Amino acid sequence: MDEVSQLARFVATFGRFPGRTLRLAWFGVALAGARWPAVRILAEWAREAAEKPISTVVGHGFKTSPDRAALLNGTFAHILDFDDTHPEVILHASAPLCGALLAAAEPLRADGRRVLEAYVAGFEAGVRIARALWPAHRERRQEAVGFSRQRNAARSPPFCIIST
Repeated sequence: MDEVSQLARFVATFGRFPGRTLRLAWFGVALAGARWPAVRILAEWAREAAEKPISTVVGHGFKTSPDRAALLNGTFAHILDFDDTHPEVILHASAPLCGALLAAAEPLRADGRRVLEAYVAGFEAGVRIARALWPAHRERRQEAVGFSRQRNAARSPPFCIIST
């Protein structure tokens, strides 16, 4: 079975997956990254440009629009490059995934189970997409990170919204 078929089967049978634990390490690296001097400009932009301040910006004590909170929180979690790495496909899945997921879940008041399910679905989707690209992207000196990150981050918040 090819990767696309495996991903489709996973999504179709999502309720029957083995549970995984969302590591609190994401919050640790996001808090550390939130203190990095380079993110101050981005944080000020998000504070000033927020039309609907409904999603928390980690480590800064303010809320902004969900899209800006997702960008900042994902950036904070990755800027120091201490975020998790999937060893098989060299993918930093949690930084963008958790940033987008928390920004979408907060205004909806999604419960912890739904957030965790959305995290698992997004993480799995990102890894499976990266596996489908492996190793061709490496042979071209590209990383699966950018491509797969955007896809796994984009899949989880909608799942959270639909499920709540």
